[in-house]
Amino acid sequence: MIFSSHTTSSIVSTLFFICLFTTTSIAIIDVKNTRYSSNDIDVEEICSLTKNPSYCSRRLAVFSRVDLFDAAVLTNNWAEVNATEIYNQITDMLPKATNDQKGHLEYCHRLYSACIHDIIASFNVLGSRDFVGYKKQTTAFPNYANLCEESFQSPPSTPSLLTQQNKEFIDLVDIILVVADLLIHQ
Repeated sequence: MIFSSHTTSSIVSTLFFICLFTTTSIAIIDVKNTRYSSNDIDVEEICSLTKNPSYCSRRLAVFSRVDLFDAAVLTNNWAEVNATEIYNQITDMLPKATNDQKGHLEYCHRLYSACIHDIIASFNVLGSRDFVGYKKQTTAFPNYANLCEESFQSPPSTPSLLTQQNKEFIDLVDIILVVADLLIHQ
């Protein structure tokens, strides 16, 4: 089949406009879904509900508004990274620890290993959008840091080597818990 140059030009023009219209429509839909989500919330509103608003503001400083689901994924990622860093710090401390410190650090090591496992598992619950189940799972996260910190007070009592790390982890998890509450009540 042979087309005249006018017919070929007409077909190409039609295909061009179809592609342009389709691409533009997809782009408009994509912008609407990401920029103007009904789940967007002011970061300061999230932070005002936490126990340490200044910590929250520093962690979320790059955002003015954030989608709640995205905030949950982001803070959950941060918690996994933070818990892994603490776990690795403990791993590095163990060979150099005194006998009094060693038992406490080994206990904290086991706690943070379990914590990392629970954080990873919580991603599945979050992904299924079971926000009540997600909140239940994340409620356990600060317990690992609290139990680790408290262990240093039991015999043989020794100053905690992880106070700052445990506190920051608890502050981070507090943001997660606030976001989870907001997701439940949206």
